Amino acid sequence: MATKTAKPRSRSLVSAAAAAALALLLSLSLSPSPAASAAPSPAASAAPSLAPQGGLRLHGQAPYPFNVPIAASSSDRIFLSAQTSNGVAVVDPFGARLLGVVPLGAKLPETLSALYRGQAIVHGSGFSPDRRTVAAVCVGSDAVAFLDATGAEGHAVLSVTSVGRSPHEASWSPSGDEVWIAVRGENLIQILDGRRPFAPLGEVRVPEGPGMVAFSPDGRLAFVCSSFTPETVVVDAATREVVASIEQASAFCPNLAVTPDGEQVRFLLPSPPPPP
Repeated sequence: MATKTAKPRSRSLVSAAAAAALALLLSLSLSPSPAASAAPSPAASAAPSLAPQGGLRLHGQAPYPFNVPIAASSSDRIFLSAQTSNGVAVVDPFGARLLGVVPLGAKLPETLSALYRGQAIVHGSGFSPDRRTVAAVCVGSDAVAFLDATGAEGHAVLSVTSVGRSPHEASWSPSGDEVWIAVRGENLIQILDGRRPFAPLGEVRVPEGPGMVAFSPDGRLAFVCSSFTPETVVVDAATREVVASIEQASAFCPNLAVTPDGEQVRFLLPSPPPPP
């Protein structure tokens, strides 16, 4: 049966990815509890209590299908990796307010101590397909922390998995069976089990400095851009073999996205220099 997947082509595929393609939006419908709606204490640093009292209406990770309207409400939540505070910030986009931070580590200069054991440079992030787990990529401590996204466990850290040097982004396969980690400090993608305890399953060798993995909607292909090499490779997700290559217009591509219809791969690239 024919399927629509992005076809490896020339530079004509390259375009700037919308910033929204990287946002993580967890939409919790129905009425939250009064405690969840109350303004948090400014001094609070523990994980915020945001568990909904009813069912979930979860939007997940952009890009969304073109025909699905998304209206922000006070029960929506955005999870942001907070690199300077080494935690994951939880934001109410409707009220434009910070609800709290799930702490994963300490701030400078404590992170420079030889005895420091927390996470460092919490930078990239990704959502599981069932919208219940957030993966926070810790660049400086070479690890990925998995957090409860629903609030049912108080946004607790479920597990931490050590990976290769300087990981950048985490991408779940559409089935949720695997999490592919772009290990930008090396030339590999590290593959983890998509379920707790998120153990390593294998790896794929790619050009130096992989920035991010984006899957085709059917999960058969994985597109891997590079932050150091002007080349994006296409990986057969089942065999974990590189099957094609796409030229990047720049050697620096930190992020990419596949459109929901599977027809295009869009790259985030630096702005071209102005004409002379």
